[in-house]
Amino acid sequence: HLMDMASYIDDARYEGQQGLQEGQQKGRQEVARNLLQKKMSPNDIADATGLSLEEIKRLAADLA
Repeated sequence: HLMDMASYIDDARYEGQQGLQEGQQKGRQEVARNLLQKKMSPNDIADATGLSLEEIKRLAADLA
């Protein structure tokens, strides 16, 4: 029974961490979209957000 509880706790921690990472990624993408709309260069946006240049270009294409 204790092993099952420990497993449930570990699963919840993992899912919580995964959700946090997804939320942070979405936040970086939203910042990147805002900066793209302000005509900031993709290279500078990638440096500022930590997103890849490919991701920035993909977001720019979605805005076009």
